[in-house]
Parts: sequence; C-alpha cells; structure tokens
Amino acid sequence: LNRTALTYAVENASIPTIKLLLNAGANVNVKDSKGNELAYYLEKNTGVNTTFEEIATTDLESISPSFNCKLARSKQEKAICGSKGLSIYDAELGKAYKKAKGTNKYPYLKALQRQWLKQLRADCAMANNTKVAVCMKQSYRSRIRYLQNLVSTAKNSKWHRRMQ
Repeated sequence: LNRTALTYAVENASIPTIKLLLNAGANVNVKDSKGNELAYYLEKNTGVNTTFEEIATTDLESISPSFNCKLARSKQEKAICGSKGLSIYDAELGKAYKKAKGTNKYPYLKALQRQWLKQLRADCAMANNTKVAVCMKQSYRSRIRYLQNLVSTAKNSKWHRRMQ
C-alpha cells in the first residue's frame, strides 16, 4: 500500500509520536498507493483532534507526565519520570481519561481507572528496572486506545441520536 511509519502513526498514534517521526525527517509529502495523503489518515485518528500544521509546531519539551516527578515514589512513577516515552504515554493517558470522563457516559470510569492503575502496579512490580518500562508501555498503549474508543463511542452515539 506504499505506507510509511508516518502514515501509520498519523492514523493511530499520539501527537508526540507523530512529532518524533517528523523530527527524525519523515517525508510529509508521502502518498499511499491509492493517492491518500497524511490528512486522510489524520481524519481516522480518534486520539488526535488537531491539524497536521499544529502537530508540526508542537513542542515536545512541553510534554510532561500527569503528576509532579519531584513527588515520584513508586518504581513505576520513577520509570515514567526517567523515560520521555513513558512521560508522553502518561500525558496522553491523562488526556484520554479526561475526555472519556467528560462524556458523562461512563459513571464507573473513575473506579475502573483506579483498578487499571492497581493492576498496572501489580503486573509491572516484579519487572527489573529495564523491563518495567516495557511492561508499562504495553499497558499504557492498550489503555489509551481503550479510553479513546470510549470517547469515540460516546461521540458516535450522540451523532446517531441526532440523526434519528
């Protein structure tokens, strides 16, 4: 299909991931085998609600975890503060959680989020320092996608009701 890492990222990933590819020199003028440009894939990304131009001007240094790293105590919190990638995931998770909570469609979301955090700590507690980041990244990616799907479902149900 003549797709690149950037086209996949624009369709599925967070703004920081897309920005990292841009900073690494990814070709922004790429078209897939059907002639689709990056804007086509950006429209499919439920986690990004901005233009490609705004993504290009995003400052990665301004992205920080959802908590104060000076107060980090647990192995997982220290791993987040010690890894730019995990910091980005944590920030993205925070945004996705706020959006899902803001839909007012999921009254048990706060309890489910706490349960997920507890499970994350348990799942990644036994990992050594190098493997804790890998464990956390996998869990964060799936949780972010889950929360984004909740938001997308809530939006689609509002649209569907209006169309009836």
